[in-house]
Amino acid sequence: MKTRFSIFILLFALQATSALFAQYSTIDETTAYINDRLSHSVLQKVAPDGMVTINSPGNRYKFPLSKASFNYNGANNDDRVRVFCDNCIEKYENKVLDERLSRQSFACESEQEANEVIAAFRFLKSKFKSSDSQPQADKKLNLGKANPGYTTVSEAIDFINSNLSYSMIIASDPGGFLTMNAPDDIYTVDVKKAEFNYNRSSDEPKVRIYGDFVITKNKGKSDEEALTRQSFTAPTRDKAFAVIEAFYYLKATLGTLDPAKIPTLNNVSKVKTTKYINVDEAIDFINDRLAYSMILSVDKAGNMIINSPDDIYSFNLHKVKYSKTNRRSDQNDWFPFVTSSSFAPGVMVECNNCIRKSDEPGSTDSEDEQVFQCDSPKDAAEVIKALDYIKSFTGK
Repeated sequence: MKTRFSIFILLFALQATSALFAQYSTIDETTAYINDRLSHSVLQKVAPDGMVTINSPGNRYKFPLSKASFNYNGANNDDRVRVFCDNCIEKYENKVLDERLSRQSFACESEQEANEVIAAFRFLKSKFKSSDSQPQADKKLNLGKANPGYTTVSEAIDFINSNLSYSMIIASDPGGFLTMNAPDDIYTVDVKKAEFNYNRSSDEPKVRIYGDFVITKNKGKSDEEALTRQSFTAPTRDKAFAVIEAFYYLKATLGTLDPAKIPTLNNVSKVKTTKYINVDEAIDFINDRLAYSMILSVDKAGNMIINSPDDIYSFNLHKVKYSKTNRRSDQNDWFPFVTSSSFAPGVMVECNNCIRKSDEPGSTDSEDEQVFQCDSPKDAAEVIKALDYIKSFTGK
């Protein structure tokens, strides 16, 4: 009797294990598996070319598996499967194409079931190879001696996508450009030239991507806007820093960054710089104290380039005067009265029309002064000392 009971338990365990690892192996089985877990929608069919049709209350959606990606969406206090791509989702209303979307979510009963549907969709996607598939997706990352837990470009992208709240990388190309899907827009990032840091000025954890117009906001087929920066929300501060590190390993692989330098980069550190013994460390020191702007570079002649929220500024340290400012008012140029100003606290840079300001690539205006805001007067004073230090090593 005891032997028969043991055999029963063994058979039950084997059956459970078999069910766990062989829940679906064909398109029809996978379709049924997904439909058992979607709570409001139905996967109607997967066409021979990989086009998926999903019926939801009031609408029908179609998208090609080869161009779509999938992750978990828990942002609406429920559990959903997010489908995202570069505007490849067709939304139909009354059998008429209503619009094209870059993302759409489908509800499930639980987070576990949503993740099971995600795995099933990824299984389906593996059955359909895109004609414009990205050969570099499985390229080995240039990690040096590091072991971050991901080893290929596609694994790093999956890691970033699982640690950002609302935005996802949907494509990469050998030229070092990443396409990112955000709630309202599609962005292209030149990862070779971009920098990545934690956005301290935001009320929620965010990863900031910035540089000298390294981001393009894609408004349409022929309508683009070059940006100096864009931030993407993460669930926690720790996850934001993990994403920043992953971006830098992508930069080392798709660009020329030495991976051995990544662990020592100030942008991947969670600690504010307190001292400096060379120009690079002085730049990090300043960037930790500027509220909204970041120094991108300074050359041996003293030419400095600064990234600000909407513009790129450049000037030569030896041709400008800089001083601490705490002005909260400003003399109006047009009327004889003083108006309120947002110049405090910060560092004012002044010269005779030698500050170059660019609000788009190839466009340059000249200014006499510009204020770079700091979090406190103390920070502004420390920035000035660091600028003097950098100046002493340039222009010789």
